[in-house]
Amino acid sequence: MVISCVPKAQIIWQESKPEPAWVNQVKKDATYFYYHGSAVRAESLELGEKTARQNAYSQVAEYLGITLESIYEGQTTDYNQDIKDIVKTKSSAVVQNAEVVDRYHKKMTRVDKGFRLERYDVHVLVRYPKSEAKKERQRQKDEISQNLEAALALYQKSHIALDKGHNVQAKNLSREALQLLTQVPGTRPLGKGNISNNRELESLLQTLEKSAVANLRRVVVWIQEQTSGLSGSPLATQLKAKLNQHGFTILEQRLIGASHSRASISAALHGDKKILQAMKEGGGQYLIVGRVSTAFSSTTMNQHFFDAKGEIKLFRAPSTDVIFTIPIKSRGHHRDRGRAGSMALEEAGKVAGEILAKKLLELEKG
Repeated sequence: MVISCVPKAQIIWQESKPEPAWVNQVKKDATYFYYHGSAVRAESLELGEKTARQNAYSQVAEYLGITLESIYEGQTTDYNQDIKDIVKTKSSAVVQNAEVVDRYHKKMTRVDKGFRLERYDVHVLVRYPKSEAKKERQRQKDEISQNLEAALALYQKSHIALDKGHNVQAKNLSREALQLLTQVPGTRPLGKGNISNNRELESLLQTLEKSAVANLRRVVVWIQEQTSGLSGSPLATQLKAKLNQHGFTILEQRLIGASHSRASISAALHGDKKILQAMKEGGGQYLIVGRVSTAFSSTTMNQHFFDAKGEIKLFRAPSTDVIFTIPIKSRGHHRDRGRAGSMALEEAGKVAGEILAKKLLELEKG
């Protein structure tokens, strides 16, 4: 029998100094709050200290009621030199008075044959002035009050804008106010007017914003379609369906004093002021008006091909200026000659509907 003596792995521990008492029980005094941050089995001393400081500063931030947005940036040329930490917070406050006052680490070295592994357990003691904590608490209180007042003022302006029909402004003001309210925790009394607290104000703003958006998405569609054997309005039907999919409401309004005649459609296409004013008074925000016709193209393998051509214009009532023009050019085919023309118009409606929905949503952003 041959007995092989395989040496056991060696584990060596080295301390930077005797373990301080604060590692097990954080110290207390009348001037500072103290926080113990730690990192276990860090791959390097630098990484371990950074993690330990991050841990300690997170405790400071938690006490102050701050959400850390970005963590520490530091530079050092010597381990014993203090590292300057910059802690950015979501509320734009900076925990700049927190200070590392002591450090301690243990280094573990594992040696196994030709393999060597080093790991670090790192501890830091951070202190934060109680006077600064009091200031930060007051700053947060003041900031909450300012946000509440600003949100209420924006709500009032938004309400006025909505009443005047300035829907883009009303929507943007409402969203700005709602963003401010995200910085107000819990339920806070307003103490002004008929609105009791921030939660009620938030609900009112959401309703106002929805009303503004709904108003912005009220459109009138007038399309004159011409094709042989036409049944219904295939282009307008598909166009309206696409707009509905994107949350737009189609208002059923007729051209003043007439049906969709060639003359009245021509007037609308040229931005007739009376037509647009009447449409606005009827609640419409945008007018989509166009004229499209189809023409036979060819027949291949018992399939009849038709081309749809024309244009569609977009107006924002009551302005007579054209916002957007879509040239119509599409093709459809079918075994039935009359149906082929309708297919061309349907395809044109789908494409135009998507383009218009995208444009209208862009306009909605202001």
